[in-house]
This record gives sequence, structure tokens and C-alpha cells, in this order.
Amino acid sequence: HDISRNPNGMIISFHAPYIKRATAMHAVLKGEEIMAIPTVAGQTYKTSKNNPNWRHQIDADETLAQFEETFSRGEIFMTESEICEQFLIPKGQTWDGSGDNIRAFWKAHHLSGDNTLERPYAGLYSRLTTRSNAFRIHYRIQAITKGAGSLPNRFDRDKDTIADDRRGSKVIERVLRNQDLPNYLDDRKDLASIPRAEAFYEVVVRNGE
Repeated sequence: HDISRNPNGMIISFHAPYIKRATAMHAVLKGEEIMAIPTVAGQTYKTSKNNPNWRHQIDADETLAQFEETFSRGEIFMTESEICEQFLIPKGQTWDGSGDNIRAFWKAHHLSGDNTLERPYAGLYSRLTTRSNAFRIHYRIQAITKGAGSLPNRFDRDKDTIADDRRGSKVIERVLRNQDLPNYLDDRKDLASIPRAEAFYEVVVRNGE
């Protein structure tokens, strides 16, 4: 079960807020920085050699607070691109639940170009996945030709022959297609009427050999 880069840190289907898997998200957020150029530096930021470092580390706890709000509404991230809809909160700023604080921060840093604003998202997008359950299965398949007098349920080296031998591998993904999962903890008294969690997943076979 690959949880290394999945923004869905809550254990889905049990809605247990005390179980969080955010370590990997802290790691990927730490690898990106935000360039924020103050509006007041308009006369000097291109020419001065004494400009301070305007790169800010991302505050993972404040940024992931938005994710917790998403989970609390019973929602999840269905695609990796949804990271672009989240504010990346720089160190020293806070998530206030509405985004007013971070909007005020960017209002005071108008000189930051679109390319610098988008750069952290580009770095994150390529390193995230919302498809957690991925497995590589290695297989070997043999077609057996049964010989006369050979038992049907046993391979006899003297009588049977191997007609074909194939080896390879496939990537199998268990993909969540529907986010309307029931709360298995709250509904545990009536489990007989609740579909198993597997009913909300689709198994997809990816490239192989």
C-alpha cells in the first residue's frame, strides 16, 4: 500500500480523525520554496545587490490544515492536480479557515510573477499521487499438454510436456472511483446493509512485461 506521496492522509472509509498519514506530505512540501517579492521593493528589486532572501519555506502544518477541512467535509482529493487549488502557506503565516490571511500576504507581495507563483505547484504535482494501492505482480504462466495416462491434476515430467512458457509483470492499481463512502464506524450496527469497501474501487491493469 503506497502512501508515500498521497495527499489523502486520512484513513478513508473509517473517518478516524486521530489517524493521520501526513509524514510524506511534510517531506514533499519541505522540498519546495515560495518566492514572494514585497510590493514595496518595486524600485530596487531588479537592481539592488542587497536584496534579502525572498524565498520562503512552506509551513506544512498550516498548509495541511486545509486538507483536514476537506476530510472533515467527507471529501477527498480525487486527482493530483487538486493540489493547485490549495494555498501553500509560507513560514510565518497561518491558515485562518477562509484564506483571508494568505490573500493579504500576497497583496503585500504583488511583484511575485506568475511563473514564480506556479513553480512550487509544478514541483509538487509531479511527485503526488491519489492512487494509493499500486502493486507490481510478477507472473509465470505455463501451458501444459497432458500425456496419455497422466493424472489431470498433477504434472508428470515423464508424460506431460510444456507447450508454452511465459513470464512478465503487470502493475495493478486499485483506484477509488466514488468518494461517497459510508462511515463504517458510525454504521457498524447495520453492517449487513452496507456495501463492502471493495465495491467503491476499480482494479486497473497498467503496463507490464
